[in-house]
Amino acid sequence: SVASSLTSNTASGAQPFVEFWWEALRKSLVQAGAENLGFARRSNPDWFTDKEDILKPLIERRRLCYNRWVASNLPRDFSLFKTARSKARSAVRRAKNDWLAEVAQGAEFSRHSGSSWSAIRSIQRCFRGLRPQPAVALKDEDGNLCRSAEEVSARWQRHFTRILNVESSFHSLE
Repeated sequence: SVASSLTSNTASGAQPFVEFWWEALRKSLVQAGAENLGFARRSNPDWFTDKEDILKPLIERRRLCYNRWVASNLPRDFSLFKTARSKARSAVRRAKNDWLAEVAQGAEFSRHSGSSWSAIRSIQRCFRGLRPQPAVALKDEDGNLCRSAEEVSARWQRHFTRILNVESSFHSLE
C-alpha cells in the first residue's frame, strides 16, 4: 500500500529536490497509516461538551491573541492575550463548576436507587482529567486481532519490514 501510494505521489516524474521525495514519502506513510489503522477520535470531557458553543470561541480567541503576541512581541498584544486567557480560564472554570454541581445534585437525588456511583465516577474522571485511551485493536494480515503484546510487536515488525524493505526507484542525479 505504501509502495503504490509512493508511486502515485511521485507520478509527476523525476524531481531534482530532496524535499519533493521526502514530502512524497511522508504523504505515502500517512495515507498508508490512515488506511490500515484509521484515526483516533478525540473526546472532550462532559463538562466541555455541555458548554462547547461558549468555550470554543473563547479558547480560539485566546489562541489567536497568543499567536499574534508571539509574532509581534508587543506589550499591547501581550495585554490582549492576558485578557483573552483570563476570560477563557474563567469560562472553563465556570463550566466545570456548573457541571460538577449538576452531577452532584443528580447523585444526591439518586442515592436511594443505588445509581449514584456512576455520578461519583464522572466526578472522579473530571478531577483526574483526560486519560489516554487504549490503542485501537491491531489486526494481523488475516484480519484476526493481535491479543498479546508479543503478537502486536511481531505484527508491527512484519508491517515495517514489508514497507521499508522495498526496492528503491530513486535514481541519483550524479
